[in-house]
Amino acid sequence: IQVCGVNKNTMVLDLGSGIGGTARYMSNQTGCHVDALELQGDLCVAAEKLTDRCGLSNSVHQIQGNFMEMETSLGKYNAIVSFLVFLHIPDRPSLLQKCFESMAPGGTLYVEDFFQINAFTEEEQRMLREDVYVSSLPTLDEIQQQLEQVGFTDVTIQNLTERWSTHVTERAVSYKENLARNVRVHGEDGAQGLSHFYSVVSQLFQGGNLGGVVFHAKKPI
Repeated sequence: IQVCGVNKNTMVLDLGSGIGGTARYMSNQTGCHVDALELQGDLCVAAEKLTDRCGLSNSVHQIQGNFMEMETSLGKYNAIVSFLVFLHIPDRPSLLQKCFESMAPGGTLYVEDFFQINAFTEEEQRMLREDVYVSSLPTLDEIQQQLEQVGFTDVTIQNLTERWSTHVTERAVSYKENLARNVRVHGEDGAQGLSHFYSVVSQLFQGGNLGGVVFHAKKPI
């Protein structure tokens, strides 16, 4: 909110909004309007119900669709935010170009994502591809270059790998230790699936080749 300068007059795109938590929080805190774009239909349905329950349906607009295939809303957004979604989109230059075109002059792009520290092993590539649904990741230098090539300025990149590595490891251990409770809440298949996913992400961070990053940049006025 602070980085993007969000207020009641801000138009935000939450790219890959999931069940809408970020969109609702931003709107509730600032009064801004948010287009919450999510690819998966079941998550959109859940998001709409939760948003309505929170009384935010007038300011948070849930949209189901693929950002890369949708018609670009030229200059519509003052801020685009995305959390752990860019990693699933292999054509990063086209993604950034579409974000740039969708933003109003002076707008801010804010992204939290994974990046590649060193070359992945064959096993790490398999885990990324089959368990995390990631086909490729940029390095920090490539993130900087891609943003600037599109036209973004004031690029800020923060390496969060150490913090995220600790978090994902603790999360995997905690979820497994409480698996019986999680099975009751999520069901056998859901709990086992999450436990496996958390374990894979922990292994990838511990391998030293996967990192976590937050970056933000401005579209020139």
